[in-house]
Amino acid sequence: MTRVCRKCGASRHSSVLQCDCGYDFRELRGYCIAILYAPADEPYMLQLSRHLAPLVREGIDAWHPGDIAPGSDRSAEIDSHILAADIIIVLVSADYIAMDEFYNRELYDALITGTKGIVPAVLRPCDWRSTPLGILGDRWTGEEIVISETAVPDTAWSDLIDRVRHLLGKDPTFVSWYRTHPVEELQRAERIKPSQRALLEKATKQGLQPIHLNEFNTIGRSDKNSITLIHPSVSRHHCIISTKTRVGGSGNGYGYFLHDLNSSHGTAINDNPVSRYYGLKHGDQIRVGDIEMRFLLVG
Repeated sequence: MTRVCRKCGASRHSSVLQCDCGYDFRELRGYCIAILYAPADEPYMLQLSRHLAPLVREGIDAWHPGDIAPGSDRSAEIDSHILAADIIIVLVSADYIAMDEFYNRELYDALITGTKGIVPAVLRPCDWRSTPLGILGDRWTGEEIVISETAVPDTAWSDLIDRVRHLLGKDPTFVSWYRTHPVEELQRAERIKPSQRALLEKATKQGLQPIHLNEFNTIGRSDKNSITLIHPSVSRHHCIISTKTRVGGSGNGYGYFLHDLNSSHGTAINDNPVSRYYGLKHGDQIRVGDIEMRFLLVG
């Protein structure tokens, strides 16, 4: 068994730890790849696994949900491996976008904040471009790999592996999300006390309607969102409200942040248009399209 030196191109036996040119074959050890897919797409995942084998031999840790032990908490396992991964490969299909798992908080945090390399591989034609993954296309690492439009699938898989190798050849330590944001937008997030819960208050004909917030909330016109707002000014996937570690300011802990998903009619906080993560305070007036709501911390 041999492997090719990425520096000089020479072939070396797999037992050799360092090439004559000085390249250390162990330099990839410790880096992690997470593969996300639907159970129905297991055959595609197996194809990808075979193409990933050389990287695994070089020390990469490649994980996928099929590795989850029976009886384990699937959601918690997926979250922890997304957090640990340096690169996330998403196998996109109609089966996967139909799963709640596709709308994973950690995946979209990684997309929005740019803290990981995201490589989508489209397995079969589907309406994925209208999902948050498609809307946040400017956050991908390069163009998506389309398996279904390739005459020889091995060619597409090989292109995907080249993309991964390119990412790993660069410094895979991506810039922390908070380093790319104005400090004042992050410090304004109000600290959540253990006894508090967050909600949005929306005015209706029947009175004020409370909408309770979880740690991760997608908001939009589509019923795939955790909060559905039916109005022409609201995009199918309009914005995200989620908790993140507070940066700066007084006290430690978490706060709520809002991020617009490139919506058509925009999102505003206290009449100020926002696009990226923006800290929320008790009493903030949020406008999603033309829908007005108030952010509250109660308890």
